[in-house]
Amino acid sequence: MKIKIAVIAVIGLLAVIVTGCDLSHQERCEWYLMPNPDPLWIAKVDEGYIPVCARNLVINRENCDLQATLEFAEGNYGKKFRYIDIEIDTSGKFPRKVSGISECTPEESLPFWKKWQRAIDDWIVSKSPQA
Repeated sequence: MKIKIAVIAVIGLLAVIVTGCDLSHQERCEWYLMPNPDPLWIAKVDEGYIPVCARNLVINRENCDLQATLEFAEGNYGKKFRYIDIEIDTSGKFPRKVSGISECTPEESLPFWKKWQRAIDDWIVSKSPQA
């Protein structure tokens, strides 16, 4: 009986950890808004906008189907943000307009369970084959 309870507890703990995984680091303070010099994207943006990418240099991921005004892009260049905090106007045409970013600091305190999830995420990413 005690073994069954222990097994159920371990499975429950693993389920909580796995469902909280953030393998694409969208909740981490690692993203930057950078200009996209690709001529194909320059031709697609609206008048008065420039093509930009939301980039994570830690895991080499990016979303380059974005556009922003030059002033907005310059004002947020070099500032870290969480991808989940980026405000995107989805009502217009593609690429989508970035309408806001909430700057973050990586030193913000995290609950202990979030630190464990991040450690497990990092371990999974380090063991996975790189594309």
